[in-house]
Amino acid sequence: MITWLLLIFYITSVNGVGTNQIVPYPEEKSVLRPPFQWIHPQKTGSSFGNALFALTCPEQVRDLEASSDQHEYLAAISIRPSLGISGIQQSCRLKWHMTKFDKLLGRKSRPKWIIGGHYTWSENVQVSSTFVTLRSPTRRIKSLVEWRFGSCNGKALHEMMRRRRKGPWNSYLDYLAGVSKKRTESRISLVHRRLSKVAWIGLTDYYNASLCLLHSMYPHTSHPLEDVNMRKTVYKSKNATNHGCSPQSLERKFGSSHRDDIEIYIYAVKVFSQMIMKFGPTCARKISNISSFEPKEAHEILENLRGT
Repeated sequence: MITWLLLIFYITSVNGVGTNQIVPYPEEKSVLRPPFQWIHPQKTGSSFGNALFALTCPEQVRDLEASSDQHEYLAAISIRPSLGISGIQQSCRLKWHMTKFDKLLGRKSRPKWIIGGHYTWSENVQVSSTFVTLRSPTRRIKSLVEWRFGSCNGKALHEMMRRRRKGPWNSYLDYLAGVSKKRTESRISLVHRRLSKVAWIGLTDYYNASLCLLHSMYPHTSHPLEDVNMRKTVYKSKNATNHGCSPQSLERKFGSSHRDDIEIYIYAVKVFSQMIMKFGPTCARKISNISSFEPKEAHEILENLRGT
């Protein structure tokens, strides 16, 4: 029996890739200590910002009940369609890591975007105080095309690819490892180590399960709008088509260029699954439908998780 186990381990070690190996998530959840950071690549769920604000700034959410104009106060402490949260008290602002210039996007940081800005990983923040949100790389592309052009068809996808040549589409690898000249393999290894120790991972396409996990790990008062899509994509036409943006077509067009991101995403799904099994098993019930854009291995992990 031992011989067979050793043989299986050897075969897995030789034939496996980074996504088949995972550092077990710690038995005890992190003790949250500021400063915090949220690694939030484009199109991975700005709405999560409301929940993270409520978690790290609970006193302001409680003040909502005492506000004379609750509607106005709620608007000030919620993610806006085009801005971050404007009504953040200084005591809360100091809890979040800020940078004056975002090297990844090549622009000055927006002061109202302390929660939800698309910043790269800062080593000034502990891994255990870092929140991460991700989604399937191909689903992320589809979401971006829909957001930019109001639909996802062959014409819009062609225009998107043309624009990409003028400016980089920032990868998960860049967000989580920083822009570096180091070998890709070592950067992916760094990302894996970080993901295995972060405070929380949220998966955009499994939003309700992700929020359930956040509350299971760190019980707190809910933000009144945490289950609302604050930046819902608006289609330009009621008959907006998505021909040309099927999972299969996007995989053919972008699969090879997103190979590293897909590996990172699969690893994140494994850690997400571990978190749910350890800290919020009932949250698995909130995974209703599994996206057709999931990589095969991620799809299997989520199916198994949903079936527990």
